[in-house]
This record gives sequence, structure tokens and C-alpha cells, in this order.
Amino acid sequence: MYSFLLDSESGYNLESTTDSDFYQGTPSYLYYLLKHFYPDTTRTTIDKVQGKVIYEIVTCQCFKWNPQKILDTIHTVQPKLIDMMQKQKAVLHIDLTWEANPLINQYDVWHNQIEEYQLPAESIIVSTSNLKEKQTYQQWCKSKGMQSKIKIVAFPLYLNNSKSFQIQFADDLTFDNHLSYKSKNTIKSFLSYNNKPLSHRKAFAAMLNYFDLLDDALVSFVSFDNFTNSNLVWDIPVTQHPAYASQNVNNLIEKLPLILDKPTFTDRDKIPEQWLSNQDSKFYFDTWFHVVVESNVFDGHFEYNFLTEKTLRPIKAFQPFVIFSMPGVLQDLKQLGFRTFDQFWNEDYDNIKDTQQRLEAVVDVIKTLSNMPSDNWLQMYKDMQPILEHNHHILMHTEWIPTLEAVLG
Repeated sequence: MYSFLLDSESGYNLESTTDSDFYQGTPSYLYYLLKHFYPDTTRTTIDKVQGKVIYEIVTCQCFKWNPQKILDTIHTVQPKLIDMMQKQKAVLHIDLTWEANPLINQYDVWHNQIEEYQLPAESIIVSTSNLKEKQTYQQWCKSKGMQSKIKIVAFPLYLNNSKSFQIQFADDLTFDNHLSYKSKNTIKSFLSYNNKPLSHRKAFAAMLNYFDLLDDALVSFVSFDNFTNSNLVWDIPVTQHPAYASQNVNNLIEKLPLILDKPTFTDRDKIPEQWLSNQDSKFYFDTWFHVVVESNVFDGHFEYNFLTEKTLRPIKAFQPFVIFSMPGVLQDLKQLGFRTFDQFWNEDYDNIKDTQQRLEAVVDVIKTLSNMPSDNWLQMYKDMQPILEHNHHILMHTEWIPTLEAVLG
């Protein structure tokens, strides 16, 4: 049997073992896998464990403690767990599937701690939505001559969750209904959600405004203070394009907020939890294509593949898409079994490492598609049917959850 100890960023089982603590929070997929194959698996506390122990930390971005020193913290606060890991009676599961930050800077410290506490590296499992993390780690181990390895498990959480609760549409959002609606109504060019004002989304909005692409589109974008604030994801080269000049930016600000169906990102705690999942089908019917602006636009410094619900919305909605994201994201989608739209428009932007140049290439595609006559779009939509239905099928019918054997061996 398995005993399951659950912590989160704020920490429960390490700092307290009262029964009221360990029920806080939701365990990861691993708990439910164990319950399926081992029904006697129990959520418990360190003083009541029986059988093999899984100690799990579920975290969105960071730990309460320094993540590089997590084994030091466990040794200080709960040395019994370290002892059990040494005797291969317990494993540490770090669940990073909600935010897939690259871990390349963690490896050295983790392995130094593994050696210090005389632990088998296999007693540590890291689940991540970065589907390239395992590849990066294997290359690092090879360069260091590491024989004993942490287990890196790739789990595309958002792909799995988007099949059900994370993206919810009305039942009428089908390809046939798209085609019927679009043949009878005036359709705007594209749909794009940009609720959280990250720096690259500000640059994207500035570019759309500069090229007069906002009026014939459905775009959410709520606030714009400056290009260098706490929501910095990309250091925008403000001198490289006239879209970033004050005249255009001020003109954009006068048009804000651009709100579709949801309040601003900062107001999300004031509305029901479904704010991320319930999507208004009408916005998809009313537009020809989707422009996805993902959470990260890394320039390729890391091996990184993290797909969120932003990319998966148009797939589930039978809508073609253009993506401003990390370089290589379209190739990553193809490796997962999806098809993209290179037979209909230029997708060379996916190969551009420089973020500003990639953004300009994406906007060039948007300009081309936005100028396409409705009759051409309607015929192209018909021609896209095999791709749109294929992508929907891959999303909805692939088993994205890793097997128990892949996790525990």
C-alpha cells in the first residue's frame, strides 16, 4: 500500500502533522493513479504512514522554501522522511505541471544535495508540463557523467485539463455550425484574448493598433501603463519599431479597456472560478481565425515546450490559429500529433529566434489574413475541415496522463 503526504507552496506536512492540515489542497494526478491501481492508498500524515510513502509538493511557480534547498528543509524539519528516502521507503514528488519553468539551474544543487544526504537520485520525481525538460536533463547528465538520475516525467497538464473542465464550450460549437453561421453572417477577422498585461502582450497590442488591426477583430486588452513593469516577460526593444513610439501607444491607451466577456485579470478573485473555463462560443463563430498570445515568448535560450489553455482554445473550438509564442511551438504541436496551417499561410515565423522579428512576422500573417475577402475565407474554412477535425480529435481522445509505470517505474 501507499501513504500519500501532500504539501503545497505554503507547506503543511513538513511543518505540522495535524489531521486538519493534510487535507488542504488538491493532490496531483499521481495520487489518483495510485488510487486507481492501489485502492488502499491513503492521504495521511508523516506520523501515520504505512507501506511505501509518496511525499508530494504541488506548486505553481515556487516553493515557500528555496526550491534549490528543498532537501535541506526536509532534513531540518522532517528528518524521518530523509531517512525513509535513504532506505528507499519513500519518494519525493515535486509537481510543477501548473507552471513549467525550466529547471536547468536546479540540477547542480539538487544533485549536490542528493550526494550530501546519500539518497538514490531515483527517490526524487519531478513532473513538469515542459515537454522538453527530460531531454534537457538527459543532456545535462551526459555532460556531467551522471549515472544515478532524478526521474523527470513529462505531463502536459493543460492538454489533459482542456479536454474537460478547463475549457468549456456550448455543445453547438461544431465545425458544421461554424460553416453554417459564417456563410450567413458578417464575420470579423480574428479573436485574441490578452487579459493579463504581460510585456509581450503590450507589444502585440501596440503592433495591432499601429497597423489598424483592432477595429475588425475581437481583442481583449485592458490596461497599459508602460513597457517595463512587474509583468515583464520580454524586454521590449522600444526603439526598433514605430509601434512603440509614444504617439501610437497613447492612441492605444485611449481605446482601452478592450473587454470581451470577462473582467480584468486583476479582478479574477471577484468572479466565479469558471472565469477561465467558460468560453463564449459566439466570439469563435464571429471570427475567422484565432491569434494566440502565449504566456512565454522565450528566444530559444532553453529547450522549452509548455502549452497552456491559450493554445488549446482554438483547437477545441474548431478554429484555425496563428501563435505568438516561443520559437518552434508549431513544430512541438506537430510532434504531439496536431496539424497546423502551413498549406494555407506562411508559418515561417515559428523558426525565428529573435522575439521582435518573430512578432513582426506574426503580425505580417495577421495583416494578410485580415485583408482576405469573406468568400475566400469561407472556401478556405471548408478546405481546412480535415485539419480542424483532426486537431479536435487529437486533443479530446489522446490519453495525456502518464502511466503509473512511467512515473514510479
